[in-house]
Amino acid sequence: MSDDLPALPKDRLAIAQALLPVIGKRARVLDLFDTDFPSMLRVDLEGPEGPWHLLAKFNWEASPRDLTFTCEEYQLDANQSYWLREFWTGQIGLLRPDRQLTFAKIPAHGVAVVAARVFDPINRLIWAAACTSPKGWKSLTGRMVRRNYRSHLGWGG
Repeated sequence: MSDDLPALPKDRLAIAQALLPVIGKRARVLDLFDTDFPSMLRVDLEGPEGPWHLLAKFNWEASPRDLTFTCEEYQLDANQSYWLREFWTGQIGLLRPDRQLTFAKIPAHGVAVVAARVFDPINRLIWAAACTSPKGWKSLTGRMVRRNYRSHLGWGG
């Protein structure tokens, strides 16, 4: 990066912070030979919370467009549902094997970048809290959230 980082406005600095550190893995282009302009990428990752997927879909059109995600097109396990969180907007949705999930009005020549994690009903509050937390997973005490959720369901702490 060649910008003077301390002089950047907060919104541009947030973009730079999101790009660092670099992932260090290559994305798989899922529709490379299906179209003139491939639009679907997938990177499989592993973190402290377990395996997850980074998915991207590009809007190559000259106007905003709704973009849909399906388990089938991203070659995700057809027996699982997935929490998806869109990076730029923070929109969260549940992708089921038999349904698509739509992210509305992706700008012209823009991209929907999505984190996908297997849906786990026990950990859904942890996921939702992490997605809305400014520091993501690192700012949460997962055991406390899980304990409170299990207690709320009457399963003990």
